[in-house]
Amino acid sequence: MKCMCNVTRLGLQACAVVLWGVHGLAAAQATAQTSSQTTQPLARPHPAQVPAASTLSYLVRKGVLFGEGQLQWLPQGARYTLSLSVRALGIQWLQQTSTGTLNAYGLVPEVFSDQRPRGPALSATLDAAQGLIRYAGLSETVPWVVGTQDRLSWMLQLPAVVQAQPRLHALGQELSFYVSGARGDAEFWTFECKGREDIRTPGGVVSAVKWLRQPHKPKAMQVEVWLDPARQWLPVQARLGNGAEFLELSLRAMQP
Repeated sequence: MKCMCNVTRLGLQACAVVLWGVHGLAAAQATAQTSSQTTQPLARPHPAQVPAASTLSYLVRKGVLFGEGQLQWLPQGARYTLSLSVRALGIQWLQQTSTGTLNAYGLVPEVFSDQRPRGPALSATLDAAQGLIRYAGLSETVPWVVGTQDRLSWMLQLPAVVQAQPRLHALGQELSFYVSGARGDAEFWTFECKGREDIRTPGGVVSAVKWLRQPHKPKAMQVEVWLDPARQWLPVQARLGNGAEFLELSLRAMQP
């Protein structure tokens, strides 16, 4: 895909800064949450039905910059691998990977890695046995709680829980996950069902159900995601950001 701006050498650097903000630049500035913030347990784990293996290709947009993205979901027995890659201007701008186990309550992430255009890949180890989340290069840890997800796994956990529980399809229903990034940041994300909408994607018009995560503090991640019941509730469109511009993903094609 081509950037719609007139890219010069300096413009390329500016585009790098823009896409480096994927999934929230504020996460890089966040410090570990205090124990009082992280030890609040979820009321109960959520029964889930994970989708079948699939690859979703997206048109990606951030401001005036366009690119392409691919979400690969590979469940294998009691384990899974999930990856998200974003490319623009022929350059890999984002690579995220989540690996872990599967059970009746969906995804149980173990390792989350996050590679941006600059610097080394960062990672988080989500250790359910020890009840801790550890971050590479950081001395801080935060408690692991039941239902913990990472900044990528939530994109499959939300569809898995919604698919297994029809009661959640109704307007106003809420669903919470404890979500960790790779930079010492972890907090509860609460999604609210906003109802069915017809949305236009590069692959055509889709009747999808919108879910909204509205942040409760400045610079926190806002998330809008549209799940398609006809595609095992997988995300056909998403908007993520913490400022004036959002990273937007819109489905082009899906392959089993």
